[in-house]
Amino acid sequence: MAHLLDDFDRIAAFQVSIWSIYLVGAVLLCTRHDFTRSSGWVYLVILAVARIISASLRLATISDPGNTDLYIGWGVCSGIGLALLISINTGLMGRLLKSVRRANGGHALVTPLMQRLAKLVMLTAIVLFIVGGTQADWNITPDGRPEVEYPVLSKVAVSIMVAMLVVSILKAVYLATVRRLIPKGERRVLLAVFLTLPFATVRLSYSACIVYGAYTPSAWFSLGLEVMMEIIAAAIFEVIGFTLAKETPHDEPVQLRDTSDPERQVQEGKESSSSNTLLR
Repeated sequence: MAHLLDDFDRIAAFQVSIWSIYLVGAVLLCTRHDFTRSSGWVYLVILAVARIISASLRLATISDPGNTDLYIGWGVCSGIGLALLISINTGLMGRLLKSVRRANGGHALVTPLMQRLAKLVMLTAIVLFIVGGTQADWNITPDGRPEVEYPVLSKVAVSIMVAMLVVSILKAVYLATVRRLIPKGERRVLLAVFLTLPFATVRLSYSACIVYGAYTPSAWFSLGLEVMMEIIAAAIFEVIGFTLAKETPHDEPVQLRDTSDPERQVQEGKESSSSNTLLR
């Protein structure tokens, strides 16, 4: 038997409309900046898709309120939003670190290997949170609020996210100290990182309260500290993204003329003289 539309359902409907628009923008950003060098934009696409799926699963509970799997899917897809926010920041800071290395003779405090390890750690956190969410003890109150007892895996995942957010803040501070090495047009990326880190921090506090403190959030608590934090951060990413120039490959080798062969120089001089004669 279908249940009446509650506040969580209304928020879910709102999210479907907003994140559908964001998904289009994120795909355009990936196309604009090239999928192979799209930095954090791919994670923005994944975040939009995860949020649309999450909200759709919540709306599906209207006609099937007794299906616990729908609630689990809703909670799990919502929960990985924090990890994806951090991953977007990691990807965008990777773009800035490449600029720093190019301007600093290939040197930077944060190496490409460190960046790859950070991405691997975040992927691990996402997997742990998904597995933990499916193993959690779910109970839905009559007013639609989820009461969840999370297992150790979920707590480990959130702990990893806490550590990675701290790492992201430290990387952002480092990039601010070497700001002069970043091209002027790219400095807007650093601005986006600093603007979104507070929202990611609030979002992290929300997840910590739920997973560690077994807090049962109200719909409006979820809207303010979870949903809106991600919506505002994604808006900042997209606005900044559309103002950036397309990233160009700077790592291609430059072909230099070989000046060590005198005979070749003489031959090239003759060819040049012949060309000038023909032009006359």
